[in-house]
Amino acid sequence: MGSGEARTTLAEAWTEAFTRVLETMTAATPATEWRAVDGPLPESEDGAEREWWSDGVSSVPGPSIWIGATAAHWKALGAWILAALGVEDAADEDIQSTCRDVVAQVASAFATELAKQLGTPLNSLGANPAGQPPESTYLVALETVLPSDSAKIPFAVAFQRALMEEAEETQQEAAAEAAPSLSEPIAELRFSVHARLGFTPVQLGDVFKWTVGSVVEIGRRITDPIDIVIGDRLIAKGQVVVSNSHYGARVTAIVHPGAEASS
Repeated sequence: MGSGEARTTLAEAWTEAFTRVLETMTAATPATEWRAVDGPLPESEDGAEREWWSDGVSSVPGPSIWIGATAAHWKALGAWILAALGVEDAADEDIQSTCRDVVAQVASAFATELAKQLGTPLNSLGANPAGQPPESTYLVALETVLPSDSAKIPFAVAFQRALMEEAEETQQEAAAEAAPSLSEPIAELRFSVHARLGFTPVQLGDVFKWTVGSVVEIGRRITDPIDIVIGDRLIAKGQVVVSNSHYGARVTAIVHPGAEASS
């Protein structure tokens, strides 16, 4: 696979994941386009420094994906998402938390999208604040047009050059070591899957005071993912979606056995 084809595969997978996450969070579909950037990344239009987040996928050790935008553009994105969720005049802390969640969810969705193209399981490693990406990366520029006011928000995304090669190597190893499929009787076992929004401890005396219209806070932000549980075991994180007039849960991250469950 040539470098141009590799960059196209990565950029299209990232753009698809980015658009899908924003659509799920806001119930609106932003128009997002990408273009390749050859050579150094140009300065932002207003000359402001970009603030970067990094993430990665399980086939490559360490950070392998970087996404950057100016503070003003990050703030515009976070404020738009929170406004779509009914939060007006959001605090800077909430906006920053929302942007962190966006990066984490996009990275998870990107790993899923890339895994479909490569035919091998991949997982996100987690989003973290980062410095500028290394020079030896594939660079693409994204531009998202917000449906609310047609504002254009530019992003820069960088992919480690080893990402595609490592992913392809993982694909080959996975094919060679693939375990036999489950026998039919085992595969047809049924389990009850629960989507858990959250929970909070309350005193029994407080329960007796509840009336119709009482509000019980569950200790989670509106942008936090829900838990997807089988029995009492957390197996995945997800987002609430509507499918065929029913509520559903879109899986955004798989929780491996032994991983600490977060409430």
